[in-house]
Amino acid sequence: MATTIRINEDVKQQLKHKSVLTGVSQFDLANKYILDGIKK
Repeated sequence: MATTIRINEDVKQQLKHKSVLTGVSQFDLANKYILDGIKK
């Protein structure tokens, strides 16, 4: 299942930058960060 979420522009740019640095897709990073947040 896919859904759309709204994030602010600063978060969007940080996610994009981290994706370039790590070679991990923005989609995968967002999922990882969301799941980590839910666990906490």
